[in-house]
Amino acid sequence: MLGLIFLVLEVTGQVDADRARIQKHLETVETELRARDTSHLPPALQAERARNLDRLHAYRLGGLFPKNPDFIGERVPFFIDEDGVACAVGHLVIESGFAEVAGEIAERENNARLLAMTHPALSGWIAQSGLTAEECARIQPEYCGCGDEYAPVCGVDGKTYGNACYAETCANVAIAHEGVCKAEETTSDWPDAGTSTGPGDSTGGDSTGGESSGGDSSGEQPGSSSGSGSESDGHDGEHQRKSGCSLGQDAAGAPALALLLVLAARRRRLRS
Repeated sequence: MLGLIFLVLEVTGQVDADRARIQKHLETVETELRARDTSHLPPALQAERARNLDRLHAYRLGGLFPKNPDFIGERVPFFIDEDGVACAVGHLVIESGFAEVAGEIAERENNARLLAMTHPALSGWIAQSGLTAEECARIQPEYCGCGDEYAPVCGVDGKTYGNACYAETCANVAIAHEGVCKAEETTSDWPDAGTSTGPGDSTGGDSTGGESSGGDSSGEQPGSSSGSGSESDGHDGEHQRKSGCSLGQDAAGAPALALLLVLAARRRRLRS
C-alpha cells in the first residue's frame, strides 16, 4: 500500500512540474509587462491595465490551471477546460465582468492561439483592457497533455518522472534511462517507495533525495529538516520544476492537494 502511495505521488509530482512551468512563464510575463512604459495610455486604461496585471498575479499564485486531456504529448492552449478552469487570458476576461464572452470563445475557439481568435467581443475586451493583443498573446501559455500511466524514467536532471511524456513534453528534460533514478543520482522530492514515511523523514538516509525542487525561487524544500536546497542543472530555468502553490497554499501542501485533484479526476472518469 505504501508503495502504491509513492507511485501516485510520483505521477502527481509531474502535475506540479507543469504547474511550476506555467507559473514561471506567467511570472516572467507579468514582470515584463509591468516594466513597460504606458505613459501614452489614458489614465482609465492605465488603471485597467494595472487591475488586469493584479488579476494575473493572483491567478499565478493560485496555481489552478486548465488541463489538457485531449492532445496527449502536445502543448496546446486551452481557453477553458472541461472542469471550467480558465487560462490566464480567459481568467482576465471573466474577472473583468465578461464571463459570457469567455464562454462563447471557449465554445468556438477553445484551442486557438490568441492572435488567431476571431470572436469580435474579444477585440473589444482587449481595447478596453489596457493591454495590447500582442501582450495578451504573450500571456497565453500552453498546456502539456500526458497520460497517467506509470512507466518511470530518470531524467538527465536526476529526477524521476512518471513517464517519458512528462519528462520530454512537460518538463523538457531528456531521458537518461528507463526506470527510477538511483539513490546516488536522484534529486527527487520523494523517496523511493518503502524507504521512508515521507519526504521530510530524516531516517531514510541518502534515498530520501533531500534536494529542493529545481527552479524554486524561495529556495525552500517541502518537509526538509536541513533547510538547504540545490537547483537541478542542465536545462533552462523556465523548465525547472519548483514547488507549485495551489490556491495560495505553501509548498508543503501542494503535493497533497495535487493528489486530491488527481484522485477526484479519476473518480469522475470512473463515474462517467
